[in-house]
Amino acid sequence: VWLVLGIIYYLISRFETSLHLKDRFPQEGQKFFYVAFLFSIVLHIGLAGYGIAILIIKILFAFASSDVKNLGRSRLLWMILIFIEPNVAFLFLANVPKLIRVKGEDKAALESMFAEYDNKLDNLESLRLSGVLEGMEYRNKREALDNLYMSKRDEFLGEKDQEINNNIVDTSTIISQLEKAYEDGILTQEEFESKKKEILGDED
Repeated sequence: VWLVLGIIYYLISRFETSLHLKDRFPQEGQKFFYVAFLFSIVLHIGLAGYGIAILIIKILFAFASSDVKNLGRSRLLWMILIFIEPNVAFLFLANVPKLIRVKGEDKAALESMFAEYDNKLDNLESLRLSGVLEGMEYRNKREALDNLYMSKRDEFLGEKDQEINNNIVDTSTIISQLEKAYEDGILTQEEFESKKKEILGDED
């Protein structure tokens, strides 16, 4: 059963990965899922034969898996997968790449940024292999490079989040202004509904 579920979960995780951009700097906290896996194994052994207890544990595990969202994964999807088989799910979550959910031009911009990072990292590795950079000097250069591009990534994603928030605020403000104009008799109900639909349609 584990083998069959393992194959299914692997295909699901690969499909989900193909839809989004893999982060070059995954979070260390992902290894928490190894602890969750061991804890799940112990509980399954200790509560073997107690079907209701196992069911309750599965539900608790599913709802406690908030780190899934931090990995850029679908929380609802993985809540279901954890409920079905937490042991296999936790093993996969400890090893799947972290995803960044961006599309179109934003995805292309991040891909370009990561490609630039990879080129510089390859050059750094070449210097290490040739003996030009060794030990602490290499580690310091690698850490500086990682920190630089992690900052660039966070700044880029922060700007996109701010744009989304600004759009939400702007739309809300405009809708409020339309409602006031309708209440004041400046707009007819037909005009109000039409303009509201136009604004919300553009947002979609």
